[in-house]
Amino acid sequence: MIAVIGALVVGVAWWRLGSFERIDLDLTPKTDDKAMNFLLVGSDSRDNIAREGPDAEAFLDDEVGGQRADTVMVMRIEPKTNEIKLLSIPRDLWVPLNGNGPKDRINASFAEGGAQELINTVRGALGIDINHYVEVDFVGFRSLVDIIGGVPMYFDRPMFDEYSGLDIPEAGCVVLRGQQALAFARARHLVYVDPDTGEYEEDLTADLGRITRQQVFLRQALTKLTSLGLTDVSKLNRLVGVATDNVTFDDGLSNADLIAYGRRFASVGVDALQTYALPTELYDTPEGASVLLLKKAEAQPVLDIFRGLAPATSTTLIAAIAPGQIAVSVLNGTGVVGQASEAAESLRAIGFNVGQVGNAPVLGQTRTIIRFAGGAQPQAQVLASYLQPGVELVEDRGLGRGLVLVTGADFVGITVPETTSTASDDAAASGIGVGVTPPGTPPPGVTCR
Repeated sequence: MIAVIGALVVGVAWWRLGSFERIDLDLTPKTDDKAMNFLLVGSDSRDNIAREGPDAEAFLDDEVGGQRADTVMVMRIEPKTNEIKLLSIPRDLWVPLNGNGPKDRINASFAEGGAQELINTVRGALGIDINHYVEVDFVGFRSLVDIIGGVPMYFDRPMFDEYSGLDIPEAGCVVLRGQQALAFARARHLVYVDPDTGEYEEDLTADLGRITRQQVFLRQALTKLTSLGLTDVSKLNRLVGVATDNVTFDDGLSNADLIAYGRRFASVGVDALQTYALPTELYDTPEGASVLLLKKAEAQPVLDIFRGLAPATSTTLIAAIAPGQIAVSVLNGTGVVGQASEAAESLRAIGFNVGQVGNAPVLGQTRTIIRFAGGAQPQAQVLASYLQPGVELVEDRGLGRGLVLVTGADFVGITVPETTSTASDDAAASGIGVGVTPPGTPPPGVTCR
């Protein structure tokens, strides 16, 4: 996405577009009046990593060869509404390969049969048609991040992953350069420092936690990219150059298409990006492998979005939204000492992605209010289910994204419906680690650049 959107927004380097690697794939034909589904694949191919380079020790060994789909996403572009929707697919999702073959992890289809088998698997297992295909390897991802000057992230605590190489020794703002950005995006064995005890704790969510972090990172990266103005021809040419060497497209994606899609994103901005995740549950195969099973009934509303079917009813869509997919800021609207902090901690324990915590501009609020950005009413209703009856929902199109909870005099705390499990009950269900806020939004008064 970074390569296509950044390098092609202004239509530069026409003469180099023909240099991209393109592959012949069996895809669903596109029509002019319908939305497009792109299958985005982050490949762990080591082919472009030099043995004498700085990455050799981390990525090259005698046991790892070939390539796997390290990250799999479906990006849907809606031309009528100018919305961009992104569905992350866990690489450990247990599905029939190639549409009707034996069951395995979904990323095994890419390792065994390449792009076409992965497309067939997504189409067969999830019922999603794929119109275009984009693949980027490790070197491409790292280089693209370096070209845009890194991606600023806020970390509320030190954390590391010895397997991916992520190392955040101190809390605060960190600009993730290429190598650390790649380590962050690949982290599946995260260990963090508990700020209360100072002890190391392990994140229990593995691939699901990684999906949440990847979505946060992608939004931050695209925000950084669009803030650059894209007027530096040298930088744009470098983006195109990296994409030429490390990005693969299907041969049906024309030069005109690439430029049109890049310009479309530039015109609507990062706030048009909506992210989704699949509801899953842990499963041990007869062979003893730990994988993820799709919760089919709960997944249908989300899958229908990417199938182009009629919008799901609010009830079914709400049921498909996990707290880990919801970003919320908490403001104290009453002046009661510690009210916002206590609410925020309770929401974090459930699994919500809590950002800013502080006081509302005006105190003395009588009613508890949830403000939500345009299109985020289902997420607001999920949050409301954890509050007292009668909480007021207010649409605020001035919000870039997410929700804002403002406590009022009627606020009685955070409650958990009997049918809802918290992050501590089932850490994998929420998409983030127990008590760990996904890096991203800094606290009040802090700006990460």
